[in-house]
Amino acid sequence: MNNSIALLILTLACVSPISAQENTADTSSTRAQENNVVTHTIDPLLQEKITCLNPNYYVSMPEGHKGEKLPLIIYLHGGGSKGVKMSKIDHCIPRLRSGIDKFGKGPCIVVVPQCLAKTEDGARGRWRPADLNVFLENLMNTLPVDPNRVYLTGNSMGGSGSWAWAGSNPEHFAAVAPISGGVGGGDSEDENSKIAAMAKKLATVPVYAFAGEKDDVVPAERSKRMFAAIQKAGGTQAKLKVYPDAGHGAKGIVYKSKEFYDWMFSQTRQ
Repeated sequence: MNNSIALLILTLACVSPISAQENTADTSSTRAQENNVVTHTIDPLLQEKITCLNPNYYVSMPEGHKGEKLPLIIYLHGGGSKGVKMSKIDHCIPRLRSGIDKFGKGPCIVVVPQCLAKTEDGARGRWRPADLNVFLENLMNTLPVDPNRVYLTGNSMGGSGSWAWAGSNPEHFAAVAPISGGVGGGDSEDENSKIAAMAKKLATVPVYAFAGEKDDVVPAERSKRMFAAIQKAGGTQAKLKVYPDAGHGAKGIVYKSKEFYDWMFSQTRQ
């Protein structure tokens, strides 16, 4: 056997299952690399507890980090970015980093998980609080996160996911900013009860929701409904901004606004 063939066999034998998965999942995107974004993988033991998350996710750390605890922003993407091709979520971190840098809110960590399109049993992919709790556990175990400055935001399906996760586990977050998302569109007794239960928990955490009045994908009424429910539950830390001329693309206004970053980074979990 010549040296070249031996080297090739040795190289193939050393490829780990995670590395093979990362290659399949399209994690080496040029755009991501150019924006100082690194692909991380959820601990294999924790992967066994999740049903609807790509085990690979993006992390952006500030340059020159020396070990101090840092604020963390978790961004939940919309429905068009579901799957395992991580190039679908390349745009997420650069958008947030641009605002963070422009308005001088660093240093901080920005993380973007990816929701699968379908579960192993064929169910439609969606953001599930149980999965996201495991994901956050992994982040806290592996990144230098300030536990009192964990911020959650998301758009469209990710906005709805932000409502759902914070409405299930508000204790994780210093602030929550759902955009163009909402919970439910009906008026059944079961749905009203679900929203009331979520609102009671959301009343304990600062929330700033954003929506476009002309949104014909996720109507602004859903954000208004959640906001009203939080107020009814006694929440005094909730805010809502509805842009009268915006549609489903309201995120393009929000993530460019100084107000969004000023509000979010001023919050600390008590």
